[in-house]
Amino acid sequence: MSIVTCRQKAGMVEEIRVDFLAHVDNEEDPHHRTVDACQTIRKYPGIFEQMRRSVMRRVDACFESRGGNIEHLL
Repeated sequence: MSIVTCRQKAGMVEEIRVDFLAHVDNEEDPHHRTVDACQTIRKYPGIFEQMRRSVMRRVDACFESRGGNIEHLL
């Protein structure tokens, strides 16, 4: 069972979720889950650059709104 879910929008990774609260069946289960998560992330080259741009866009919006609500600026 995979604990990693990935949602895409317009060819870009929009969200990756990992379920860390899932039941552990045996000692190797966490290892297999980690390997599965890494393999999922590897499928998306440039994912960390995309995340960096997203964070910077949010930081800029935060500055622009002077610490206020930024959702309308994204």
